Amino acid sequence: MFVRQMALHIAVMSLAAPLASLALRPTAFARRSGDALVLATVVQIAVLYAWHLPASQAAAAGSMALMALMHGSLASAAAWFWLAVLARREMPAAWRAVTALLVTGKLFCLLGILLVLARRPLFGNLAGLGEQQLAGLLMLGACPIVYLGSAFVLTCRGIPQCARGLSPP
Repeated sequence: MFVRQMALHIAVMSLAAPLASLALRPTAFARRSGDALVLATVVQIAVLYAWHLPASQAAAAGSMALMALMHGSLASAAAWFWLAVLARREMPAAWRAVTALLVTGKLFCLLGILLVLARRPLFGNLAGLGEQQLAGLLMLGACPIVYLGSAFVLTCRGIPQCARGLSPP
């Protein structure tokens, strides 16, 4: 159950949210919202860590309403973050987005490392050690691909020699 929940979080936060944000015209969002990147980054990290506290996990496991709130808040925070990142994809503002992606990716990976390297189950009877470690490995697999990959693409777009290699002929 815990691994499936983690896979759902990763799919929503790392696939669905960025793809939906691309479809929502992030540059229009940026004009309406000002620069929300720092706040969106902090909120996404805070929401992720808050829901991964053992007490939060236990409460959500015992309540369908809290489980829905957990998934909804993670999805909303991720969508806001990706809208803010993608709104800043043109240089020089893209450097701020790259920084947000690197910080977020590092902190997401740190949570994955904690789950993998813990010597005991952190979530009581919700997940055994093996399941917890597998969930952490899923996070460690998704973080570099999504966050570091996105940071690489934004960085490369700002370097003329590299950007020519990313552009269609």
